[in-house]
Amino acid sequence: MILAAAMVLATLYGCSSGVSDSTHDRVKEQVTELQGTIDAIGAALGLPAGSTQAAILAALTTATADQLAAIRTQLELADDADSAAIVAAIMGLQVEPSPPAFVDQSGLPDDVMKMAGSADIAAGGSATIGEVMYSCAAGGEDCTVMVNEDGAAVSTGGTVTAAIAPAYTTRKANEAEAERIAMETAATTRAALTKETAITAERGQTTDAGLGGSAVTATGNAEGAYNVVIDPDEMTVMVRVEGATDDDDENFMLAMDMMDGRTMHTRTQDADSDGNVVQETVIVATDLEAPEAVAFDKFKVVAADGTETTPYMLNARGDGVTVDADNPADGITVVDAHLTSTAADPGVLKADRFKAPDGTVGTVTLPFQQPVEDDDTTPDVDESRDAAQVMGTLNGAMGAFHCTGAAACTVTTNAKGEVTAVSANNWVFVPAEGATSDQPDYDYLNYGFWLQKTTDKDGVVTYDEVETFQGSRLNGSGSVASVTGSAKYEGGAVGVYVHKTFAEDGTSNATSGHFKADASLTATFGQVNDDNGQGTIAPNMLNRLEGTINKFVLSGGETQGWSVSLSGAIDTGAGTAASAADSNTPFSATFYGSTGADNTTKPSSVAGEFNAGFSNGSVAGAFGAGMVEDE
Repeated sequence: MILAAAMVLATLYGCSSGVSDSTHDRVKEQVTELQGTIDAIGAALGLPAGSTQAAILAALTTATADQLAAIRTQLELADDADSAAIVAAIMGLQVEPSPPAFVDQSGLPDDVMKMAGSADIAAGGSATIGEVMYSCAAGGEDCTVMVNEDGAAVSTGGTVTAAIAPAYTTRKANEAEAERIAMETAATTRAALTKETAITAERGQTTDAGLGGSAVTATGNAEGAYNVVIDPDEMTVMVRVEGATDDDDENFMLAMDMMDGRTMHTRTQDADSDGNVVQETVIVATDLEAPEAVAFDKFKVVAADGTETTPYMLNARGDGVTVDADNPADGITVVDAHLTSTAADPGVLKADRFKAPDGTVGTVTLPFQQPVEDDDTTPDVDESRDAAQVMGTLNGAMGAFHCTGAAACTVTTNAKGEVTAVSANNWVFVPAEGATSDQPDYDYLNYGFWLQKTTDKDGVVTYDEVETFQGSRLNGSGSVASVTGSAKYEGGAVGVYVHKTFAEDGTSNATSGHFKADASLTATFGQVNDDNGQGTIAPNMLNRLEGTINKFVLSGGETQGWSVSLSGAIDTGAGTAASAADSNTPFSATFYGSTGADNTTKPSSVAGEFNAGFSNGSVAGAFGAGMVEDE
C-alpha cells in the first residue's frame, strides 16, 4: 500500500509532459522522502531496500526491542508505542494528492492557438500559454496549470479560468488587415488590368480618337467636341465640352493644379439605373509661359499662322500737331479695334471718366470737349478751350486719352465702364513714360490624355478607354521640304501607366495611375552641303525624328526606370513624323510654327503621342517639346 501511494504520485505528476518543472520537482521530493522512510524501516528490520509492505509487516512480528525502538524513532512515535501503533503508522505513510481539475476552455474561439506547457500562478494572477490567458482565482490557493499536446488543460490548487490572450486579438487583427490588403490589391490589380487593355486598344487605333474618346466622333453623339481652352493672359487652362449654344457648354471641374504646367480636370456623370457612375479625367500639360512686360509700342500679336503684327505702334501726337520729322509721334490714334478683348488682341480701353452714370440701362454715348482756338475777330473774348484729357489705360499701359479732333470726341460705354466704341480719328492715347503692356506667350503647346472609368454599385472600377492628344496654339508647320539641317527639342510628357510586380511563385500584382516624364528629340531635315558641295549628314539620317521619353515619375511620386525610344521618318510634305508600322514603340508627331516665307526656318516646336510596353508595365502618353538648339 505504501509503495502504491508512491506510484500514484508518479503517475499523476511525474510522467506528464504538461507538468511544470517546479511541480515535478516538488512531487519527486515527496516520493523520494516517502521511499526513504520505507527503506529505513526495512533496514531496521534487517530487510533489503525496496522490500514490499507485506515483507515489512511480516518482519514486525519477530522484531526485537531494539528494532522496534529504531522504528519508533523513524516514525517519530512515543517510546512506549506498541506494535499496533507502529503498524498503524506504517499504514499511514501514504501521500493522497488532490486530483487535477480540468480547466473549462469551451468559451474560447475554435481557432485560438493552444500550446503544450505549464505555469505556476499566484492567487489573483494570470499567465499566458500560447494564445490563452489562464487566471487563478483571488483569495484562494495558488494554482498550477498544465496543458497537454492536444490542448486540454488541467490545474491544481485554486480555481483556474481561461480567456483569449492579447496575442490572439493581435493575430486576428493582423489577419484581417492582411485580408483587407489582399482584397484591395486584387481590386487594384483587376482595375489596372482593364487600364492595360485600354492602353493596348489605344495602341492599335488606325484613327486617333483624341480628346474625348471614340464617343465624340460616333454617329448620333449628343455632345459636341471636347476642347482644351487656354487663356494666355490669365494663365488658365480649361477643358470644355461644346454644346449647341454657349449656354449648353459644359466645363470640366479643375480638380488639381499639378504645377509645372500640368492641370487635372474631371467630369462625373450621375449614376445610371444600374448604379454605374462614369467619370472622365483629363490631364493637360502646356509649356505656356507667363506674360512678359514689354514697351507699349513693342507689343505683338501673333496669329495662328505665325504672322506677327504690332497694333500699338505710335502714329499720332497728343497735342494734335501733325507728325513730322520735327514732331515725332508720342501716341496712337485709338480705333474700335483696340477695344476688343480677345486672344488675338487682348487690348482694352479703361478710364474712370468713361463710365456711364449709375442706373444706365444698356449703353450711352458720352461727349468730351475738343480743343477750341481763340477767335481773332473778337479780341475782347477768349473763346479758346483745352482739349479733354482723360487718364486711363490702353492694353494695360498707363497714359492719357487726348481729344484732338476738330469735333467733340465721344465714347460709347455702359455703367460698368466697358467702352464699346469711340469716335473715329479724334482720340489719341499717349502712354506714360516707361509704360508697358503684358506680352502673352502665343507659341505654346498642349498635350495630355483623356481617361474614362466606370465604377459600379459594388465599387468595382473598370477603365473603359484612354486617349492621348496634342496640339498647339500655332498652326502646324506644313511642308518642311525646304528645311535643312537639324534641331534639338526639349520638353515633357504625361500619360497613363500600368506597373506590374512579380512574386517568386510567378503571381503578379498591378497598379496604375498617371505619370510625367522628360522628352528629348532631334529632328534632322534636309541635307546641308559643305563648301565643296558635299553633304554633311548621313543619308540614312535625313528627314528623321529621333528621341527618348525617360525619367518617369509615377503619380505616387516614385521614379521608374523606363525609357521609350522614338524613331521615325518625317513626312516632309505634311510636316509630321511617325514610327514604322511594326515599331515596338509606336508614335506620331506634328511640327508647329512657321517655317518662314522661304520655308527654310526650322519649326519652333514638336508635339506627339506614343505608346510603349515593358516587361513590367505599359504606358500611353503625349509629349511636347520646344526648340532649344538650331544646328
